[in-house]
Amino acid sequence: MKLMGKLSLFIFNFLFLLLLLAPAQFAGAKWQNPVYFPGEIVGKPIESLSYAYVLTDSGHVYSISISQGNSKVAFTLAGQAHSPMARGEGSIIAGSDSGQIEAHSLSDGKLLWKYPKEAQFSFEKEFQNLSLRYLDASKGAAYAIFKDRVIALNEKDGKILFDSPLANGQSARAHESGVFVIDGTQLISFSNLGRVLWKANIGPTFNTRPAYDKKSSRVYVASTNSLLLAFDASNGALKYNYRTNGWPMSTPAPAGGSVLLGTNKGTIIALSQYDGSLLWEADVGGAVWSEPEIFEKNSKQIAVYGTNANSLSAIDSSNGQILFQYPLSDWGMSPSFADEGKTIIAPARDGSIIAISINPICSIDFPQSGDIIGQEAEIEGRAFSYEGVKSVQLKINAKPLPQIQLQGKGEFSYSLDLSEEPLGFVQIQCIATDFNGLVEQDMRGYTQTPLLSLDAAKIGMSAAAVPNSLEEGDRFTLYIRNAQGEELQNVLVGYLGEEREASSPLALYAPKGAGTYDIYAKKAGYEEAGAQIRVNSDFGMLPLVGAIIAVLLIAIIAIFIKKSRSKKIKRVY
Repeated sequence: MKLMGKLSLFIFNFLFLLLLLAPAQFAGAKWQNPVYFPGEIVGKPIESLSYAYVLTDSGHVYSISISQGNSKVAFTLAGQAHSPMARGEGSIIAGSDSGQIEAHSLSDGKLLWKYPKEAQFSFEKEFQNLSLRYLDASKGAAYAIFKDRVIALNEKDGKILFDSPLANGQSARAHESGVFVIDGTQLISFSNLGRVLWKANIGPTFNTRPAYDKKSSRVYVASTNSLLLAFDASNGALKYNYRTNGWPMSTPAPAGGSVLLGTNKGTIIALSQYDGSLLWEADVGGAVWSEPEIFEKNSKQIAVYGTNANSLSAIDSSNGQILFQYPLSDWGMSPSFADEGKTIIAPARDGSIIAISINPICSIDFPQSGDIIGQEAEIEGRAFSYEGVKSVQLKINAKPLPQIQLQGKGEFSYSLDLSEEPLGFVQIQCIATDFNGLVEQDMRGYTQTPLLSLDAAKIGMSAAAVPNSLEEGDRFTLYIRNAQGEELQNVLVGYLGEEREASSPLALYAPKGAGTYDIYAKKAGYEEAGAQIRVNSDFGMLPLVGAIIAVLLIAIIAIFIKKSRSKKIKRVY
C-alpha cells in the first residue's frame, strides 16, 4: 500500500509538472545550424508530414527531418536537374535535364514509375535536345514542359495522356481542367485532353510561371517588359495590364481579392484582381525573385518571400504590413510552409536550408549586424504570432531587459543606454511571447551584432512649435520628427522646467507671462532638438491700443475744429 501511495504521489507530481510546463512551448529556428547541400536548391521544398523533400541541381532528392534537420538522399535522378519538382496526389514528380521523369511516394520515397523507361530510349540520341524545363501537376495529371513539347502523364502509372508541340516551352501552371503554358512570348491554355483552347501574346518572361485564380477566373503573367498581365482564364481576353516600377521578378500570387508581385527594386506590390488598381506597396530591402508561399490561418493570409537581401520576409497580404524578416545565409529562394503553417522551410542560394517556427517570432529591423551605433541607441523591430503578440523581451549581450508590452501590436521601439557595455560588437536578441503563452526560442541564437562606437553619428531630429507666437493660455502643437519627416515616439520633452516622455504630435499650452520660452526634445541615438515660442501679454497691447485711441481723438478734434470754422465763415457773410 505504501508503495502504491508513493507511486500515486509520483504520478501526481509528474502530471502537475507537465501542467506547469505546458504553456512554455517554444518557437524560432528549429535547428542550431542550417543544413547545407552539395549544389544549388531547385524550386520549393515539398513537405510531407514530418519530412521535406529537397531537389538539388546535381539531381539528388533529399529527405530532411523538419524537427531535427537530419537529411539523407531519398532518390537520385538520371542526371542534373533544373526543373522544380511537382507535388501530385500522394506523390513527388521530378525529372532530370535529359528528359526522364519519375514519380515517388510522398510517404516513403519509393519509386512508383518512370517515363520513359531506361530500356526504351537513349538519353544521348532521343532526348539530348528536349531539355526538360518545368513540371507541374494537378488532379491526377503531371505536365512536363520541354523545349519543343508539352507531355501530360497519368500521375498513377506514368502513361501519356497527350503530347503537343511547342516552339520554346518555358514554364507551366496546372489546374483542375488543364494547364497554362508559357511558350516563348505566348501564353497557351491546354485542356486536360491536349486541345488548345486559346493563345495570348505576353512578351518575354524570366524564370516565372503563370498564376491562376479559380474564384476570379483570371490568369496572371509577369512580363520583363515591366508589365503584369491579367487574362480571362476561359477565353484569353486581356482584362488589364499594370506597368510596374521595376522589373517583375517573382511569379504573381493571387491572395484574397489581390494579386501580389515582387520586383527587382526590392518592393512587393498588391493589385486588385478585378481592375488592376494598386492596393499597397511594401519595401523588403532586396530584389524579390522567389516564388512566394501563401498560407491562411485565423482569417489572415501570409505571403512569404525569399529576397536578395539575404532574408525571408513575411507580409500580411491584406495590407502589406511586414510581419517579420528572418536572416538567411545567402539570397532567399522559394520557401514552403509546413506543420499547418507554423513552420517555414527556407532555402538559400548557397545550398543551405533552415526550418523556422514562426508562432511566435521576433526580428530586429534596426540596428542590423555591422551597423555602427552609439551608446544611446534606438532598437526597432517587429514580432508576429497567429494568436497576437503579448510582449517582447530584448537581451543585450545575453542580459535580459524588462519586457516590452505590445498588446497585439506587431512593431516595437526601445531606447537603450549602452554606456555600461564594452565597445565593440554588441549582441542584441529579441524573444516574443504570444497570448497563448508560447515563448520563442531560436535554436540558432539569432542575434543582430552592431558595432558599439563612441564615434557613431547620431540621427538627425527636428522640433517645431505651431504656431509659435501665442497669447497666454493658447494651445499649440509640438512636432518632433526624424530626418525623413516621420513623427517620433517615446521622446523626452522638456518644457517649463519639467520633463516627460511623449510622442509626436504633442499638444501643449502657452504659460502666463509674456516672454520667450524654450522647448527641447531628447531621444536615444538622436541629436537633441529644440523649438521656441513667444508669448505676448495682454498688457503688451496697451501702447498700441493707446496710440490708436490717440489717433482717433485727434481725428475727431480736427473734424470738430473744421466744422466750427465753417460755421463762423457763414455768419460773416
